[in-house]
Amino acid sequence: MNARSCAFNMLSRCNLSTSISSFSNKKVARFRSLLGVDRKNKFNGDDLIVLEGHRHVIDSIERGLIPSLCLVSNRALVAPLGCMLCTLLADNSIKYDMVDDNVLQRLSSSEHSQGVLAAVPRSSLRNYITLSEKNKDDSDIDSTVCMLLKSLVSNPIMLLLDGIQDPGNLGTLYRNAYGFGAGCVVTVGGCHPLSPKVIRSSLGTVLAPDLVSLSVRGDLLGQLSSVVQALARDRTLYLLTAGVPGARGSDSAVSEYAEIQGILENDSRATPKQSSVSPVVILVLGSEAEGISPEVTRWVDSISGDPLGGVKVVPITIPMWSRSAGHSGALDSLNVANAGAILLCELSRIMRSRDWDMR
Repeated sequence: MNARSCAFNMLSRCNLSTSISSFSNKKVARFRSLLGVDRKNKFNGDDLIVLEGHRHVIDSIERGLIPSLCLVSNRALVAPLGCMLCTLLADNSIKYDMVDDNVLQRLSSSEHSQGVLAAVPRSSLRNYITLSEKNKDDSDIDSTVCMLLKSLVSNPIMLLLDGIQDPGNLGTLYRNAYGFGAGCVVTVGGCHPLSPKVIRSSLGTVLAPDLVSLSVRGDLLGQLSSVVQALARDRTLYLLTAGVPGARGSDSAVSEYAEIQGILENDSRATPKQSSVSPVVILVLGSEAEGISPEVTRWVDSISGDPLGGVKVVPITIPMWSRSAGHSGALDSLNVANAGAILLCELSRIMRSRDWDMR
């Protein structure tokens, strides 16, 4: 049975209302607000998460994230994944509204809309945490620490992203983190990790239940210190800050940075128990234009200055042939998403090639 036949056979099972053709319809207006259509695509950080396209909506339903709003056009129903989408909507008793193709195209942030938009309550996400003034003094902090520690038990890499402004870069970094086995992604400032563009460029991995996502303001970073201290009790902990050799205005700055190879050798300070167990690595990447911010730098300095912290802070870089060869006009940095992929791949390869207990 082809997609068109399957879709129309499923229509009788779906809870449909009259097709919407007006851009001023209330439900369409709700998506306009969520997507920031009337504010030059500025995401407003609402309590609803917008998913666009068959794959993201299907994946969210299969993960138990049930949309509270859903708009579908005829184009979506006759697409290759239209039958699967309609089946999931019907089997989960999810109400949706039929909308004209041109209305969804105007809502879409992509050049060619797939014809399906869904909004999922943020409260249904169990892997996403926000640290703010509202919860910094209550029991939410303890639950946050527990969740982060649990996520890093078998996937002992944390990616800390400082002020990433481009949604495409942030989404790609989430995708890299998920693909290379990180247990947690922490975002400090920058664009919102739940914006539609980030979710789309991450291929939905922002919502993956086995990847914890923590959003924190720069002035509240101190709350992460308890996580670091708890991890360092039983394991060696490396905090790697990615930077550019020579960026401090002197060639001698190159010697201050270590290449990623060789940084995970057994630390002389490690106890026998720590030496046999996989270390935990926190990889810090700065923003595209500014690098690592003063707030994050101060946080790193406070951790490295704690004599009881048990944390080894290592500035690292990616060796680049054109720079080492002394070429005039050579590149001094990579796109942050590309750099993250290289560093995460190397970290994952090293950590999984050692005879470590990944508990």
